[in-house]
Amino acid sequence: SVEAFVSADALLLALGLAAGAFAFAVILALAFGLLAVSRASLVFFSASLAFFTSALAFIRSFISFAFFATKAPFHTAPPKCVPSDHAMAPSSSSNPAPYFAAAGSSALVFFPLWKAAAIGQSGYEVAGSSPMQKYLQAMKPPWRGSLVVIGGMTWARAAIFYGSDMGSQRMREQGYGTALSSTVPSLTVSVFAQTVNQPFVRSSIMIQKPGEELALRTFPNFSMIKHLAATKGPTSLWLGLDAAILKTAPKYMVAVLIKDYMGLYLAPVDPKDKNLVLLKSAKVSVTAGIAGAVLTNPLDVVRNEMFKTEEAMIPCMTRMSKETGVKWLFRGINKNWIAVAAPIASTIFLTDR
Repeated sequence: SVEAFVSADALLLALGLAAGAFAFAVILALAFGLLAVSRASLVFFSASLAFFTSALAFIRSFISFAFFATKAPFHTAPPKCVPSDHAMAPSSSSNPAPYFAAAGSSALVFFPLWKAAAIGQSGYEVAGSSPMQKYLQAMKPPWRGSLVVIGGMTWARAAIFYGSDMGSQRMREQGYGTALSSTVPSLTVSVFAQTVNQPFVRSSIMIQKPGEELALRTFPNFSMIKHLAATKGPTSLWLGLDAAILKTAPKYMVAVLIKDYMGLYLAPVDPKDKNLVLLKSAKVSVTAGIAGAVLTNPLDVVRNEMFKTEEAMIPCMTRMSKETGVKWLFRGINKNWIAVAAPIASTIFLTDR
């Protein structure tokens, strides 16, 4: 029955969320020294959790397929709540151009904010007698590595939102629910994009350090990449990838999930009323951007700190916890929620136009 399907789907989703919350609690416990485990135990825990969550996703997919195969008259949301301008307008089109245009415009406009956030989260010192003066100083030129940062953000965000929309649409056509359709495509593309971009992300953040000599080179990113590969080994270019994936994947996954659910459940508006359409799109975009940025700020801090100290993720978190307590969780958040939320929100909003 419909009621049985909804109950089973809700239970499996709750179990998945509980597993994610448990994993986050274990990471915090390790960081604050409240839990001591061997490397082998940590690997076993990670593998077990991955298997458990994968099994939940498979079971949910199987149940959804079996249910919709019966052609039961069921909708994932009440029809009256499904607006005609749901999610991103181009989601019914396979044209990626609007996604790249929106992502590129957002990355270009908000690069100074990204620079200020990178400096703040890395703990680099800049001149200034007040927080506002330091913030403005951090935003000022020279904008080292700007072409690499803007290019990387453009293709990654475009790929994530385009892939999420296309993948979500295909999964819905196969009968999958909103939660699974919004989560799986965005998570998959986010992990791929972060892995490809990681060497450029690390080099871009490291050349923002005031006084960095390699930042004065003609091609500072490639000079930093060459330096790291020669002195630390090629694998050092992917240092912090674990924290980056833990940060990037949930950030975009949360943004896409909120975008999709808000698009479904906000009050429908007349598509002919441009003001109401813009207002609704703005609500969805801003909420999705801020949620994704704020929830993942601690992992931004960990990744940037790992770039500086060459530490592994857990030792890095443990050291910062001993040195500053919980303060590191919020380091640079005043800059980051603007620097990350603004381009994500604007990408969603502009693509929706």
